[in-house]
Amino acid sequence: MTTFEQAFSDTERAADSALKSAGAVNTQARALMRAAKAGNIAGVKRAQAGLVEATKSLRQEVDNANAVWPFQEEDEERYLQDGYADELTAAAQDVELGIYREDDVL
Repeated sequence: MTTFEQAFSDTERAADSALKSAGAVNTQARALMRAAKAGNIAGVKRAQAGLVEATKSLRQEVDNANAVWPFQEEDEERYLQDGYADELTAAAQDVELGIYREDDVL
């Protein structure tokens, strides 16, 4: 089963990829603006094609970022009730930090 930490890490990477794709869209839009301002027909066509491709890539990265989170709301609640304390305790042990459970409280 995927842990919250792994899900957060995967989501962070997906968000970073989406940001990079958004930057590529921005770059292509600026290139289109410069080409239009300069009256460069070939540059306009090249930037338009680049903008279309960058937008397709961004759409895919946005879809990936939305799909990467593996938990439904009821799964999140169940995991927080049943598994997160174990995950947190194991992570603490990895860094030699003592966390103990007492009366269902850490």
